Amino acid sequence: MTHVETLPRLAILGVISGFFSGMLIVSFRKLIELPQHFLLPDNLQDNFEAMPMWLYIVLPLAGAFLLGLAFEGLPPHLRKVGVLHVMDRLSNHQGIMKPYNALVQYLAGAWTVLFGLSVGREGPAVHLGAAISSAIGQWIKVPHQNMRLLVGCGTAAAISASFNTPIAGVIFAMEVVITEYTVTTFTPIILASVSAAITSRLFYGNEPSFSVPPLHLNSLLEVPYIALMGLVIGCASALFIYLTERSFFYSQKIALWQRFTLAGGITGALAIIAPQILGIGYDTVNDVMTGQLPLYLLITILCCKMIATSACIGAGIPGGLIGPTLFMGATLGCLMGIAGEFILPDYAASTGFYAMIGMAAMMGAVLQAPLAALLALLEMTSNPNIILPGMLVVVISSMIVTEVFKLKSLFLTLLQAQGLDFRNDPLSQWLYRVGIREVIDRRFIRHNASISFHEAHVLMENSPYWLLIDGKENTPHALMPMADMARYVNQMEDKPADERPHEEDTFNLLEIPANRKDLAEIDLQSNLREALDLIDEKEVGALYINRVTAPLIKRVYGVVTRRDIERYYSSKKT
Repeated sequence: MTHVETLPRLAILGVISGFFSGMLIVSFRKLIELPQHFLLPDNLQDNFEAMPMWLYIVLPLAGAFLLGLAFEGLPPHLRKVGVLHVMDRLSNHQGIMKPYNALVQYLAGAWTVLFGLSVGREGPAVHLGAAISSAIGQWIKVPHQNMRLLVGCGTAAAISASFNTPIAGVIFAMEVVITEYTVTTFTPIILASVSAAITSRLFYGNEPSFSVPPLHLNSLLEVPYIALMGLVIGCASALFIYLTERSFFYSQKIALWQRFTLAGGITGALAIIAPQILGIGYDTVNDVMTGQLPLYLLITILCCKMIATSACIGAGIPGGLIGPTLFMGATLGCLMGIAGEFILPDYAASTGFYAMIGMAAMMGAVLQAPLAALLALLEMTSNPNIILPGMLVVVISSMIVTEVFKLKSLFLTLLQAQGLDFRNDPLSQWLYRVGIREVIDRRFIRHNASISFHEAHVLMENSPYWLLIDGKENTPHALMPMADMARYVNQMEDKPADERPHEEDTFNLLEIPANRKDLAEIDLQSNLREALDLIDEKEVGALYINRVTAPLIKRVYGVVTRRDIERYYSSKKT
């Protein structure tokens, strides 16, 4: 199957993508959880707090140092992992992902969490889900516009399987990675997310990620305070984005193993003060939401987690952002809840309720994915009471980041810091969705540069629009309008009889006056965004598309010019 465009086929691919992504994410989680179960005290996952104190600094420092040495030995292109890598491959490489990068992510992502570095597991999971979905697309040779959709399916499946949140997985893929909402994209991505959730539930059951009582808003008098909470969390989110961006900027000045080791050392030093920051910290989030941590500890772990995570992410340690943002949002929300109880003792909801909506606010503001954050929290807590206050606090915190501090999401901030471009403007989105097949012009005749006047008359009788001129080794070299050759032939025949050429006389198509266009080759699976990028990159006027008709035999299938793309776009938009 080489041309997958119909919705039923895409739906089937979504189910397949979700299943394999779900299985890969389950194996990734087991790779983290099984060693933790046997090695950490009391056989509890993420129970770093119960370790001997000397391990607080030794464990993350040693893990970061060894990981830095391993990454130093890798070629630069294999060090690129995580959500940023997925977004880059989606924007600049049509969603074609390499398996070796996924293998590095699989092992390195588990290593960072096992050694207690202050990162999450969801970023690696997104990379793994996107990579295996891309591999499926490459195997069956789907068109590139559908490869992007498969990457979205893998992303949704990864979030769904990691958190048991099928709805949030869909919205995260559409809001952060694909950045578009259409029926054609929704259907396969929904099916991928459902398929991954079912796969994950076979191993982990249907329990929500966080166990909290049915908390709710006590009084509408809390609404102004919740709006204030959105402002505070928005400022904290902007600070976190700024610290991470600065960490990235300064860490680029030292060797990779040194920056990893420094991040591990910072994490370990802060863990002596607040060991709760080690690892993902979901056990601490549960304690925060059930009100088991005192005020001074909440302030301490919030500050330490923000510094440690910005150091690790800024240094490029291969971990995720979602877990740390939920951790910081829960602690800051709980602090706001404590302050609310002091200000409005008779009306304020419990601190656990504020912790829950704080999680959504911090995640939405840092990632600029407010809807995904709200739905993720709804599914992770199974508490519909958070919807109204959650919507308010998420929107306000996100607006504070973008409108007051003029910051983009942390993903886009780090992409920009790396000099990478993530194109999600409406024109690029439209061009990504249309395959080059839609604009191919097959009104051409192919000939080598040398041609007799007799051959020219024969070609003109067929009335093609283009003349494809072969160069060395019989490869297409230039494209010219047939009308230009016809004009030249007519001019020669209008000369006096003694100057008029004979039928057997020849001339060179590359030397006569004509509007010739240089050529570059493009794959039949490509989309219009790729076509325009290649025209600009190669500085050519047209592209030709080869098609394999037999082993080692290619025939030109058609040609495409910039004007063809512009005309097609205009026809669809009017």
